[in-house]
Amino acid sequence: MNPSPRQNTPRANSGGRAALNSALVRVLAALSTLALLTVFIFFGILIRQKIEAKKTPADPLPASESGNAGFPPVSVGRDTEPSSGQPGTEEGETDRTVTEPAVPETAEATDTAKTPETEPQPVTEPPVTEPPAPPVQDPGVPSSPVIVMEAADPGADYLKDVYFLGDSTTYGMMVYAKDLVSYDHIWAGSGGTIDFTDITNKIIKWPDAVKSFMDWEEITIAEALRRARPKILIVTLGINYSPDGNATWTDEKREQYFRKQVKAVYDTVKENSPETKLAFQTIYPTIDDRTSIKNSRVDLRNKWLLAECEALNVPLLWSHTYMGDSNGQLIASYNADHLDGIHLNTAGFRAVITYVRTHPIS
Repeated sequence: MNPSPRQNTPRANSGGRAALNSALVRVLAALSTLALLTVFIFFGILIRQKIEAKKTPADPLPASESGNAGFPPVSVGRDTEPSSGQPGTEEGETDRTVTEPAVPETAEATDTAKTPETEPQPVTEPPVTEPPAPPVQDPGVPSSPVIVMEAADPGADYLKDVYFLGDSTTYGMMVYAKDLVSYDHIWAGSGGTIDFTDITNKIIKWPDAVKSFMDWEEITIAEALRRARPKILIVTLGINYSPDGNATWTDEKREQYFRKQVKAVYDTVKENSPETKLAFQTIYPTIDDRTSIKNSRVDLRNKWLLAECEALNVPLLWSHTYMGDSNGQLIASYNADHLDGIHLNTAGFRAVITYVRTHPIS
């Protein structure tokens, strides 16, 4: 007998389910393989990006700021120590990247790598400044801190603050420089000169616009200082120095007495007009073959004057060199008309005033 179709149906259904299950298993296996492959590819991309970031760091510092001349600085991740400053090799960087945990490349991670808090800042060296050039000293002038250096001419108004005290080489200003210096700013002795001895008791003529010079009031230097209170006082004394004629005195004793007179002038000014700025001026050179006051003696006195000005820290106008020729003699065209080898004419006094204005007392 032939089997009935109803009896064969369960076996046929059972075979179909087995085939379906087998196909489903194969599909699931394929999907698992695909998912695993996707995961490997994803992590491979991340690792490759990490390696590339290590090889080409963003915005390297200039070599002068990185501390490694010619090498860019090493970028540092969140969990690593800052670079020691030595240039790394590609191989070293790759090895370190493999052992580090993968960090997603985000803007925050990049910024952190650029400026870690522990990264040392470059040291800025202070700018190197050249020392100021020393003032140019006039040729032939001794080097001394008290000697007044040449400066810009402050103009004619500067002389309104300047008074002059001196012997006959100063008195001549009243005649030969009256258009440059006001007569009442010139103090000279009663005979038009002053011997540089016993200076504290010396008498000068107090200027008077109405009377002649011989009729001017005679007062002490101290009294003149108290009356005028000059802003600046320039003293030119010493051409007349009678101890030089005393054969019993040694040069050492002459120097001591000369410097004592300089100190007396200083004390007189400080006691009677303490706000006055005091300055001395060297004795002008002479012409040896026209006078008995030789330049050898003038030079010696100017040396003494410099020594005492340094001791007192008082400014000194070294006009002696300016007024002399190449031989150290008074420039002949500056000598007065009577050619005595000592006194000045208009050209001579104009030279003095030019020197005073270009060597201002500050």
